[in-house]
Amino acid sequence: MIKKVLPIVRHPSLLWSYRHLFLVSHMRSRSTLLSHILGSSQNIAGYFEQHRSYKRYHDLLRLRRDLLKLSSRRCQYYLDKVLHDRLELADCVLEHRKCKFIFLLRSGTETINSILRMIADGHFERRDDPLEYARSYYLQRCKRLVYYAERCGQSAMFVDSDSLVSQPKVVLQKLSKWLGLASPLSETYDLFEHTGKVGFGDFSENISVGRIVDTSGSENFLSHEEQAASNKVFLATRSALSKLCHVSLLGKGCGE
Repeated sequence: MIKKVLPIVRHPSLLWSYRHLFLVSHMRSRSTLLSHILGSSQNIAGYFEQHRSYKRYHDLLRLRRDLLKLSSRRCQYYLDKVLHDRLELADCVLEHRKCKFIFLLRSGTETINSILRMIADGHFERRDDPLEYARSYYLQRCKRLVYYAERCGQSAMFVDSDSLVSQPKVVLQKLSKWLGLASPLSETYDLFEHTGKVGFGDFSENISVGRIVDTSGSENFLSHEEQAASNKVFLATRSALSKLCHVSLLGKGCGE
């Protein structure tokens, strides 16, 4: 009991009115871009992945405490992103009234190609079969995203990653409205202490530009059959998330 109370005693600001915001996605989804845009808002604290599970309410307090160490300003939301199945979002967190969730999904072809390029460049651990690793990761992660959305859909928004670069004004306007932000999100964003560093999301040159850059379709390692298979997974997941989430931004008009 004492261990649970200590964070509040040491940081009374934990009792301020606030909400937690989770960006739930997969690797190479443009999650670093979106988290930088979100974190640049005066109403949102956090911009990089904390690499932790959320199994109980105390974990939410710990996130807010740690983000307050980086910025003492009073915020409406405290942000983390979750990209891996080894990091758990428990049902008590998914269903918590103070939590909101953004589900971000990129096409299977672009995601797998991006992972393969990272492996080839030596930025990921070497794999005996890189294609199988990337394909399996994407498939299993898509299943987990749907599992999570089934439990928190009414507190969730789904964003098609391509719409973020093809129609940024529409996407950011709707995100701002859904989050109830006093100031709208911007297509330009701040560069932070860990921007572009290994271990803190995307470390390519693009993230350090400070604005949205479209890198779609820059390279392809997949056969037509492999592209078709990954596209099938993407479309099925996209359809499920758009139905489960309270608001959906799908691109080509970004209809809800």
